Amino acid sequence: MLFSQIASFFLLGLATTTYASPVAEPAPVADIAIRQSNEEAVTAVFESLKETLDPLIVQINELKAAGPVNQAEIVPVLTQVTAALDEADTALQAISPDGLALAKRQSGDPLADLVGGIVNGLLDALDGLVADLATIPILAGLLLGIDRALSSVLNSLGRLLADVLRLVAQLLRNVATLLSRLAFDLTLGSLGL
Repeated sequence: MLFSQIASFFLLGLATTTYASPVAEPAPVADIAIRQSNEEAVTAVFESLKETLDPLIVQINELKAAGPVNQAEIVPVLTQVTAALDEADTALQAISPDGLALAKRQSGDPLADLVGGIVNGLLDALDGLVADLATIPILAGLLLGIDRALSSVLNSLGRLLADVLRLVAQLLRNVATLLSRLAFDLTLGSLGL
C-alpha cells in the first residue's frame, strides 16, 4: 500500500514536470532553407575572395623576394587587394542575415578556417612590406586602405555570423603582434584582439 502511494506521488510529479516544461518547436523548414542558402552565400563570397587574393599574395611575395620593392610594382597589386576586399564586403552586405543566427558553430568550422586562412595569408605577405615604408611613402596609405577594407569584411561577417567571427578571432590570436606591426588597428578592433 505504501509502495502504491509513493508510486502515484512520483508519477504525479513526473506528469506535472513534463507538462510544465514544453518542448521547443523546431525551426520551420523555410527558416532552415534560408539559413543554409545564406551560409552557402557567405562561404561562396569568401571562396571567391580567396581565389582573387591568392595570386595577388603570390605576386607580393615574389616582389619581396626579388629585392627591394618599388612603388611602380607594388601599388597596383595593393590596389587590387583593396578592391577585392571591398568587392567581398559589398557582396556580404547584400546577404540577408535572416535565419543565420539559428546556426550554432563548432570549433572546427570550415568557414572560420577559410576566413582565418585568407587573413593570415594576406597578413604574412604584407608583413614583409613594413621595411619598405621608409622608401615608399604611399605604402602607409595603401596599407591603411587594406586595413579599412579588411575590417569592413570582418564586420560584415560578424553581422551575418558572429560565432564564425569569434572563431576567426581565436584562430588569429597569434597574429595580433603582426596586426600591430602593420598598424591594422581597425582589423584588431574587428577581431576584438
